[in-house]
Amino acid sequence: MEKIRVGVFGVGRGLGLAENFMLLGAKVVAICEGHKERRETAMQRLDNTVVAYERFDDFIEHPMDVVILANNFYQHAPYAVKCFERNLHVYSECISNGTMGEGVELVRAFEKSESIYMLAENYPQMLCNLEMKRLADGGSLGKILYAEAEYNHPINAWDTNFTKGYQFYPKHWRHFLPKTYYITHSLGPIMHITGAIPKKVTAFAMFAPLPDDVPSAAYCADAAANITTFNDDGSVFRVTAFSRYGGHHNSVRICGDKGQIENLRGMGDQVMLRYNDWDKPEGEENQKLYTPTWCDVDEEIIQKTGHGGCDYITARIFFECVK
Repeated sequence: MEKIRVGVFGVGRGLGLAENFMLLGAKVVAICEGHKERRETAMQRLDNTVVAYERFDDFIEHPMDVVILANNFYQHAPYAVKCFERNLHVYSECISNGTMGEGVELVRAFEKSESIYMLAENYPQMLCNLEMKRLADGGSLGKILYAEAEYNHPINAWDTNFTKGYQFYPKHWRHFLPKTYYITHSLGPIMHITGAIPKKVTAFAMFAPLPDDVPSAAYCADAAANITTFNDDGSVFRVTAFSRYGGHHNSVRICGDKGQIENLRGMGDQVMLRYNDWDKPEGEENQKLYTPTWCDVDEEIIQKTGHGGCDYITARIFFECVK
């Protein structure tokens, strides 16, 4: 079959995502980026057949099959709708919508289309999270009662290189982002592992404004947010959305009525599997600390790609759907 043609809207994060599609055999045919320096840098990494646009309405007319949406975090829904109107497949770098109203509009437009849509949350495909899903699906943990996850990503407020790269104009969305909004990296994995869907939610934010004179001072002064959900299967989740307290980590814990498994903060992909003596499966230990293995035909590629390989796996899932 002919190569799948990919267009990229927003090349800061988007080009890295597109390179995973290229590894899978797709061809990038067009990019759209309003920031001149980013547009020029992207074109240096792509071949000379790629067409660069500044305006989305011009870009969307280019012949292509798939659009990667990696524009401003909270502005994906209106552009996804425009893609659906042309039956283009959409790979939406989180989040999908900024308001509930946009969510309704997004779903209605999708249902009228022939498009495939993916909210491209990548953290469920991390090695430790895939291992936790394997155990949960296998049933040895029993009925899942509780799960928790934290996405803690502190940033040096005095790091001007980071500011230039990620918050490159005064009213960039990162300056305004409430910590409760960036929840997919913690909620996504435990929804994927357990299959539970939140039905009720409560949240508290922790107020800790940055000093006024730091380069990355923000308009939003919460440093962390703790969110609890009651789910459709009777289980409860506790998640910490994008937060900036000391000690960088991404952690997940899954608790069933027969056992529990978690990755250990600061220990990479290592997981701790624990059972009570009367519930442990035959041949298992009460407690086991180990590093899971990939067991994936693309392991060599996975280990060379972004976010511990989960960018590639997420792209592969979408790519197979499109094919």
